Amino acid sequence: MQYHRRKLLLAAAGASLGGLAMIASRTCDAQGRRQGRKKPTPPPPTEEPNSPPEQLMLEHAVAERLLLIYQEGLRRLRASEAVSAAAFNQAAGLLRRVIEDYHQKHEEDNIFPHFESQAEFAALVKTLRAQHAAGRKLTDTILDSASVEKFAQPEARKALVRACEAYLRMARPHMAQEATKVLQALYDVLPEEKIDGIGALFQQQEKQLFGEDGLDKVLEDIDRLEAELQIGALDVFTPSDV
Repeated sequence: MQYHRRKLLLAAAGASLGGLAMIASRTCDAQGRRQGRKKPTPPPPTEEPNSPPEQLMLEHAVAERLLLIYQEGLRRLRASEAVSAAAFNQAAGLLRRVIEDYHQKHEEDNIFPHFESQAEFAALVKTLRAQHAAGRKLTDTILDSASVEKFAQPEARKALVRACEAYLRMARPHMAQEATKVLQALYDVLPEEKIDGIGALFQQQEKQLFGEDGLDKVLEDIDRLEAELQIGALDVFTPSDV
């Protein structure tokens, strides 16, 4: 794809410029020693921001970790093990804030419109939009039924289970097809200049919503929820009978 070609060209150019920079640096160092000057301190390296596909895929991973909290909560309810309303409520709150109000809105405003005019993608994007809307309704149900006042009520728990199961069933194939069909084709549908502009917008709005640390605080909140449910260590998902 164009993105990969761009990376290779940038890498090659960087190697050539790096060699020239090394020669120039040695020359300046020698001149500086002769003239008694100190070697200047080089500026700190700047971190290249994620491209839009990379950023969206990172946010998909955030969503998947929140879905694992739903999954573990459901397992505990079925097994009559202890689980708090807060586990569901806080996970749903993060899904609403990070995925539905931020990630999905970016897709709807800045990614999907470019694919809806493409015959190959129009039907898929229509379904993706419909599933975003359905997911928001399911999150409303989860937030309501997992409230402290309702969580102990049998009918509320049934509604919670149905909503979580429906979200899990829909969200995983949704993210998989979106990633492998829409995001995979982004550099074929849009010019790099347009994608770079979308990336700058993503970065700006992420800082506005989540602060200078971006999603780091969100990930800390997810770490805490996982630790409370004892699913923070990856090895708990390894089958014990194989």
